[in-house]
Amino acid sequence: MKNKKFIGYALGLIFICVFVMFSLWDFTYNVNSLVEKSKKMHLEELSLQSSNTINVKLNSLTKFINSISKIISESEGMKKEDIMKLLNDVSKESDFEKIYIACPDGTAYTGDGKVYNISQHSYFKKAMKGESNISEIIKSSVNNENSFIVASPMYKNGKVIGVLYGSYYTSKLSEFIDVTSFNGEGSTYIFEKSGNLVLKSTPGETDDTINNVSDFFDFIYVREDYSYKNFIEDISNKKSGFLEYKFKGKEEYATYTPVGINDWYVLSFIPKALIVKEISKINKLAILLTTKNFIALSILILIVFYKEKKSKEKLVKANLEISSLTNNIPGGVFKCSVGEKYEFVFLSDGFINLFEYTKEEIKYMFNNNFYDVIYKDDVDRVKNEFALQILESKVVEIEYRMITKSGNFVWVVNKCELIKDSDGKEYFYCVLVDVTDLKKVEEELKINEERLRIALSKTSNIVFDYYMHTKSIHVSSDVSLIYGLQKNIENGIEYFIDSGTIHPDFVDVFKESFNKMEKGEESVVSVIKTRLVNGKYIWNRMTLTNLFNGAEIPIRAIGLLEDINEQKKAEMQYNQEEQYRKAMLSEAIAIYEINFSQDKFISSNIKSDNNLGLRPAGKYSEVMEAIVADIVFISDRENFKKVFYYENVLDSYNKGVNELKLEYRRYDINGKILWELCTMHLLKDPQSNQLKGFAYIKDIDKQKKEEIELKFKAERDILTGIYNKGTTETLIKRFLSLDRVKESSHAFFIIDLDDFKAINDNLGHVFGDKVLVEVSKKLTSIFREDDIIGRIGGDEFVVFIKNMKNIKFIENKAIELCNAFRNYYTGENKSYKVSCSIGISIMPNHGTTFIELYEKADKVLYHSKNQGKDRFIIFNDSI
Repeated sequence: MKNKKFIGYALGLIFICVFVMFSLWDFTYNVNSLVEKSKKMHLEELSLQSSNTINVKLNSLTKFINSISKIISESEGMKKEDIMKLLNDVSKESDFEKIYIACPDGTAYTGDGKVYNISQHSYFKKAMKGESNISEIIKSSVNNENSFIVASPMYKNGKVIGVLYGSYYTSKLSEFIDVTSFNGEGSTYIFEKSGNLVLKSTPGETDDTINNVSDFFDFIYVREDYSYKNFIEDISNKKSGFLEYKFKGKEEYATYTPVGINDWYVLSFIPKALIVKEISKINKLAILLTTKNFIALSILILIVFYKEKKSKEKLVKANLEISSLTNNIPGGVFKCSVGEKYEFVFLSDGFINLFEYTKEEIKYMFNNNFYDVIYKDDVDRVKNEFALQILESKVVEIEYRMITKSGNFVWVVNKCELIKDSDGKEYFYCVLVDVTDLKKVEEELKINEERLRIALSKTSNIVFDYYMHTKSIHVSSDVSLIYGLQKNIENGIEYFIDSGTIHPDFVDVFKESFNKMEKGEESVVSVIKTRLVNGKYIWNRMTLTNLFNGAEIPIRAIGLLEDINEQKKAEMQYNQEEQYRKAMLSEAIAIYEINFSQDKFISSNIKSDNNLGLRPAGKYSEVMEAIVADIVFISDRENFKKVFYYENVLDSYNKGVNELKLEYRRYDINGKILWELCTMHLLKDPQSNQLKGFAYIKDIDKQKKEEIELKFKAERDILTGIYNKGTTETLIKRFLSLDRVKESSHAFFIIDLDDFKAINDNLGHVFGDKVLVEVSKKLTSIFREDDIIGRIGGDEFVVFIKNMKNIKFIENKAIELCNAFRNYYTGENKSYKVSCSIGISIMPNHGTTFIELYEKADKVLYHSKNQGKDRFIIFNDSI
């Protein structure tokens, strides 16, 4: 890692060096170009300046001659001597060598009296034509120096009357072309269009052998794309130009510019070495500056490197400390972006270890998204809580679940702060704490609290706090409403007594219990009676437990008021059962004690003179099955099972039944059927809280048989033995009240004997009774055992056929009945015919109650009698 960083720094330093060298080269190149360009421009400006200066000087000379010419022309009466004197004086005071005046014929005069003929010179001819002009270069007549003439026409009355001209040495123009720039190393030529040199500057390195520009081009070497011809073309077109050339092996630059008078040109040139010299100075300064900057930069880099090294050491130390801290947090830390996608930017090792997924797995399986790692059922809640909390503060704390890679739930508390980073973006910096174990404890506590709450809600128990210094009682149980109590009770002891919540008989016990607590006893238990909101008193066990401060002084007592009413009732019931058992010993033929919580017989007390032939022991459920199979009469077995089978006994007790009774028939040891009454009392043992049963067997055979006989006589017709009217009506009504009856059809017969009165009147009532008995027997034989057959009048009978198959079945039964009743009885003098008329109604077609069926059957009965008797009719709406 260190080597990589060193290589990185070395490469960085090399890059800086290369960059500096390149920058230096680029700088010097650009500076060189700029300097060279600047010097060229300066040379051009100098050439132009020289040209303009000469132009101005020549114009000045011309104006001077013009002004003298004008003075002489306008002077009236000036004598020749005065003119010559004037010319002589002016010559001495001016820069001109001499000033001349010429007549129209070309004769020229000087101030000193000399005479010349200039009639053939071009400058004279031009002046005579009215044109001021400067001549070409000529040799001075005095000393043979190069000079030129400045000529001006003289006018009189608008006509040229002569020429005034002055000769001027070209050498006097040197002061206007001497190069003072470029440290005096430049040179300047003034030449005519013809190429002849007018003047050379004195400081430069001019060649005395060069008298014409063409000579100059003979000594220089120019680039291939430029030639003397190009130069001449520019001169002819009065253009300026620039030259790069070699002169005597040295590179030079030159510019040429027209003066604007007499086709004169200024040619200025400087050696290229002069520019290189200037550039060299700049390059040295640039190199020096670059070296200084490089040294300063290197020192700065070393300082930065040193500082960074120290900072990294501190950062590494801080990171180690933070890493140690974050990794020891039971969770982890992370950073995520804020926006549409809350993307993870940083995840600590602690987070990875907790979630069990790698960073790559989180990226591809969970889209690297904060919300995607949250258990899906918690996501909406977390989003809503985040949105609400972030409106109030930049710090958010939320609790949610995650599912680890191994499939386990983990509960975490996530505390995040919204921070704006240096990039201007906002991020959540979050600390995640694993609270799974705490949650389990909380859930366990909640479950225990809920258990306690449910347990307390299922009873009348109350949990309360008694504060010694205020004498107040705080009730924490919701069931306090059962007692009509407030949550907070000032002067609690007095309130309980004055409100009548404590039964008057237990006031002293109640007060004494609290007195003991205030005296410092650890715990006090007492039994009292308290009043419910409905005014009923119940038994309670009050347990008080003291809480002490550091000085062992009681400050608060925790109280529990337990509902022991059922326990007390069980104790009293148990005591009553003892008394009942003692009373039953004289009447019962057997007494059994059963533990239903353990499904076994505990004890039995059987009289020695009974004929039960059974001493049960072992499991109660198994003994009951044996008794039903071997001893109980077959018709009573189902009832016996419903009452005394083990599961049914428990079910009855759970429904609040404490006493079970059943009369049933059983076989004795001789096979004789006897009636018995079994009475069983169910109660909780106050000591063990187990369900106990006490069964008392009583012999009711004689009593029951007498009851059955009396009941039979009460239900039956005395003469015929079938049901009497009252029993018949009761049985039919009872059957019709059953829900299942409505799902099928049934028939109601009313049968009336035809001409039975004649039998009674002629053969006697005894004979008539015999006929009724005979008819009853026929009815019993024709109909089914579960059909209801009864006599409701003297010669009137009712038959209720249950669950009839169809109408054809009813018709067949009616025909069979008519055939059976049709008979003749003979007296002393006459035979008497007996038959029957039958009216039939169908349930539910003709009614669903006894009255409806009876009325419709009775109606068609009389209709059958009116039709001729000895027949049956089924009711229909047309009758």
